[in-house]
Amino acid sequence: MCGVVPFGEDVDDPYEIYELVIKKPVTFPTYFKDKKSQKFMEHLLNKVPDLRLGGSYTTLKANAWFDKFEWVF
Repeated sequence: MCGVVPFGEDVDDPYEIYELVIKKPVTFPTYFKDKKSQKFMEHLLNKVPDLRLGGSYTTLKANAWFDKFEWVF
């Protein structure tokens, strides 16, 4: 959504990327101002697996980023 990967963009070593994922907070470039998208990505990138995706698929679908999305099954 903002053109960069969240962790280890300039890193080749998978272990180093793993360390960044665990220790580094999620940040967004200053030009990325869409708060709905930021909140959505924070849900997807939550470090606590039980809280990732908002805790459930239903909560994720209720995210404001999907406000105009029509869920058809």
